[in-house]
Amino acid sequence: MKYLLDTQAVIWSLEDDPRLSKQARNAIDHEDNEITITIVSLWEIAIKRGVGKLNFKPTLDDIIKQTEVSEFNFLNLTVEHLKTLEELAYVDNHRDPFDRLIISQAQTENLIIITTDPQFKNYSINTLW
Repeated sequence: MKYLLDTQAVIWSLEDDPRLSKQARNAIDHEDNEITITIVSLWEIAIKRGVGKLNFKPTLDDIIKQTEVSEFNFLNLTVEHLKTLEELAYVDNHRDPFDRLIISQAQTENLIIITTDPQFKNYSINTLW
């Protein structure tokens, strides 16, 4: 299976946080699954750390090193993702730009999003938590 981690799942996975569900942890740890982290999540982490909204100790360099050790893939933002974003409905006034980009990437790339965010279930994507 191919999964895309939501930003919160990235953080909890790297911190081995017990709030990461057992099902999410099993999917991330299963050697046959392909786990992807989007550059959008790194962007969100950098911004939120910079403005003091996120108390997350690892730097972006630390995150990159850890994802390489874990053999996670990185997903860059492409024009195709933005085309999908342009067509994405605003469901229940869900306007979080990072979430919407992640959803667009998952739709474009046919990935299952590992997320705890209930808003994601309102879109035409598969989620796991």
